Amino acid sequence: MKNIVVPTDFSTVSLNAVEYAAKLAKHLAARLHLLHVYHVPLVATDVPVIPNLESVEKESLDRLEKLGNEIQDKHGVVSMIKAEMGFTVDEINEYCDKSKCDLVVLGMRGMSKVAELIVGSTTASYIERGNCPVLVIPADASFKDPKHITFASDLQGLEVHSLDILKTVGLHFKSRINIVNVLKGELLPDYNKSVAGIDLEHYFQSLSHLFFFPEGRDVIEGIDHFMEKHPSDWLAFVHRKHGMFDRLFGKSFSKKMAYHTHIPLLVLPEKEWKINKDEF
Repeated sequence: MKNIVVPTDFSTVSLNAVEYAAKLAKHLAARLHLLHVYHVPLVATDVPVIPNLESVEKESLDRLEKLGNEIQDKHGVVSMIKAEMGFTVDEINEYCDKSKCDLVVLGMRGMSKVAELIVGSTTASYIERGNCPVLVIPADASFKDPKHITFASDLQGLEVHSLDILKTVGLHFKSRINIVNVLKGELLPDYNKSVAGIDLEHYFQSLSHLFFFPEGRDVIEGIDHFMEKHPSDWLAFVHRKHGMFDRLFGKSFSKKMAYHTHIPLLVLPEKEWKINKDEF
């Protein structure tokens, strides 16, 4: 892992994510990129007002530079800084493409169940539209080595290389990966899940890992009960647009988990399944 991008709006939640990302970057010897996306300030007047965009950009860069210097002094991690005007998720995606980003780190403030249904956030939007793996940091989370990682999966049509970042982190920290598939009224995993399990067994052969098949009325309940018995440092899963988890909940499972979790959440975008012609 070479490049970690941390978008920040300088809020307490995002600054905690910066702190977490800096410590992770130091462990992984990765570059830390601090990105601030600003918007044109709107002034309600009868006479059109043209904002001074140069001053807005300069203020953003000054704040980023100060933050970058603080991170370097505290953690010895050199930060790249960038301020861009535009729509936040679009600018994050564009910057990640240019910087060959391996991981985006974003903060998330927990919400009540009612608020979850009606309130969006940059983090939740990026989970839906982002093109890079994202590590979601709860507002009260402090960095600790991810020695125990729960990987929740529906084991349906899984492309294992979607998990490359998870494997990289696991190898570096010598993590144990608990692969969890929640059974809803099933006695045993079906044929497709068995095949996916074999693929994962091969993929994670260099890591300590175990499979678990807890029962639950729904996926989140099953994951919660599992992690009560098996405390984890991170929770990870592959985000699929309109995937099985989403069909179960009628809304984005990924966004729901981002609001729900109290530990860092690693969301991995699904990679397309490709046939290896050498195998035929």
